[in-house]
Order: sequence, then C-alpha cells, then structure tokens
Amino acid sequence: MKLLMLIYSGANLRDIESLLDAHDVDGYTAVSEARGAGPTGRLLGTRAWPGTAEVLMTVVPDGRVDEVRTALHGWRERAPEGEHLHVITLPVEDYF
Repeated sequence: MKLLMLIYSGANLRDIESLLDAHDVDGYTAVSEARGAGPTGRLLGTRAWPGTAEVLMTVVPDGRVDEVRTALHGWRERAPEGEHLHVITLPVEDYF
C-alpha cells in the first residue's frame, strides 16, 4: 500500500474529490487551510501572501497506485490557471 498525499490550491476542491471517487478511492482525510511555500509560490493566508491549500491523504493498494497517480497527473496537466496540485507517494507499513 501507498499513502498519496495531495496538496491542492485552487477554487474547486470538488474536482479532485470527484477524480478520487471516479477511481474508487475508498476514502481520504482532508486538512483545510494549510499554509506553506514551495515551487508554485507562498500560500500563507495573509494579505501579502493570500490563499491556503488543502491537504488530502489516502491509502491506495499497490496495484491501483499507478492508475490513481496517472489520473491525478492528467488533471494537473490540464488544471485551470492558478490551480496547483502536488502529489507525494509514500510507502505504508501498517494500515488498520
């Protein structure tokens, strides 16, 4: 199993949730109003650096990871201007 951590900034989180639903991702945990800085800029929730991000985490069976990652990459490639998606894949030792 792998943990997919998605960091999304944009106007329509529902697009990402719908994509996960379409690929039968059983569930996820979302953390709202994440703040930080990275290659696409700063999101600090301030007047100087407005905006925040959403962090979604889901555990996906090894046999389905490529399918889900490919779909997320496709969305990222055609994302509306100003929307960003980063995906981090981590191994999972335990899940219960």
